[in-house]
Amino acid sequence: MIHPTRHILRPAALLAVLLAIAGCTGHFSSTTATGGVYELLIVMDTAAWNGAAGDTTRAYLAQPMPNMPQADPTFKLSHVTWAGFTDIVKPVRNILLADINPKKYTKTVVGFSKNKWAGPQRVVTIQAPDAAEYAEIMSLYGQRIVDYLVRSELERQVNVYRSKNYSDEQTAGAVARKMGVSLAIPKGYRIIKDTTNLIWLTDARSSVRRDLIVYATPERDATPLTLNTLIQRRDSVMSQTVTDQTNGYMSTECIYDRPTHAVVMNMDSVRCDELRGLWKMNGGLAMGGPFVSHTILDTIQHRHITVEGFVYAPGKDKRTPIRQLEAIASSMRLVQRQ
Repeated sequence: MIHPTRHILRPAALLAVLLAIAGCTGHFSSTTATGGVYELLIVMDTAAWNGAAGDTTRAYLAQPMPNMPQADPTFKLSHVTWAGFTDIVKPVRNILLADINPKKYTKTVVGFSKNKWAGPQRVVTIQAPDAAEYAEIMSLYGQRIVDYLVRSELERQVNVYRSKNYSDEQTAGAVARKMGVSLAIPKGYRIIKDTTNLIWLTDARSSVRRDLIVYATPERDATPLTLNTLIQRRDSVMSQTVTDQTNGYMSTECIYDRPTHAVVMNMDSVRCDELRGLWKMNGGLAMGGPFVSHTILDTIQHRHITVEGFVYAPGKDKRTPIRQLEAIASSMRLVQRQ
């Protein structure tokens, strides 16, 4: 165990760094970032990568995504040494610079920068004297680093979906008029169901099917939403909406993988109740997959509005598709606030 008097950047100090991220514009770069979504380049000496520091890095940054039917890693990691960190790879979109060297450092320092060698780009730097202190700082803040990088990827996706070349303004406009919320909806989605308080869109052009359902429920009281409340509301709506030809209906998987509830801030800095889990068909076809939903409170019309995305892709990677749907959900804005 690391003794508290050792020179590790402690919670208050690192929290100040993390809180400063939102206001940090970083360096400007005209170079376009390279690399795939949810790919992360680790820059670390070979001995460290093959040892305890590499194990620590993989444990946090390549940990399985929660509430997925298969063990899809949060990030796909690739590794280069410091000698191999040349101008060719510096434009990669997500980079972790892990410099572990007792001759250079006596304390552990964590830093964050944007668009250092390309844009949009996120770079996390950890400087540590040894693998033990590197592991200590990762144990304290590894999940916050993951959340920061995931948030950055979601922001990139929303910006792409809002851009002129990708945005489906006609479909987004129909959703806004119907439900009173604007969403960054990319081209390819079509409306397949439109009822009083619900609209359902799907993109089934490939072997990976992505669906979006936006629905409103009355605000019953001022009590904060709970995990059980969100599951009950979801099952009430989905069981009546998503059915198959054998009279099966969609429900939430709660036996083998309990859904998770978190309070997050969306891209419009509005409080959301996020529900993440697995769906299944009850009494029907053997179908299932991951889902994610964001629910916000509309205080003007006294209702909750939920945007849910779910994926059906047997045998296919589901990390990127569910993250794409999460990005759309996180882009939700009440129209009256624009």
